[in-house]
Amino acid sequence: MSGYTDEEIKGNARLRIFLKILRDIFEKDYEEFLVVLREAIIALDKIDKQEKGTEYFETFIRYIMNARNDLELRAVYDIAKGISVERRDVIMTIAEKLIKEGMEKGIEKGIEKTAEAAFRKGADIDFVVDITGLSMDKLREIKRRVKEEQN
Repeated sequence: MSGYTDEEIKGNARLRIFLKILRDIFEKDYEEFLVVLREAIIALDKIDKQEKGTEYFETFIRYIMNARNDLELRAVYDIAKGISVERRDVIMTIAEKLIKEGMEKGIEKGIEKTAEAAFRKGADIDFVVDITGLSMDKLREIKRRVKEEQN
């Protein structure tokens, strides 16, 4: 993918934007990637204003945030803020969703760690169901892992 120039990338506008991001996300340094990202957000903003849609934009932002570990949400927000108020608001909504998802995953992981600790102390599976609210299937899996660790 990285061997293609902008002129060689064909397809509809959204596809071209996506392919350029795929090409550049790992090849460009941080500052160069921010320039590519800015161009992509401008292009998507123009497309979405015509089509009245933000689903593709949200998918696009989620992809780059997950794929590029050094990319800061603040940098993406600042770029979008300079382009469009609507884009800025969408990015804030995405940020809130990502934070909420992270918190939920953290809470779930904490509950699983509690179950593991209870099983290590010899707790009965019915007791662990009561204190964690996890399903029997999930607790059986955790209990099996704990037993394997102890052997």
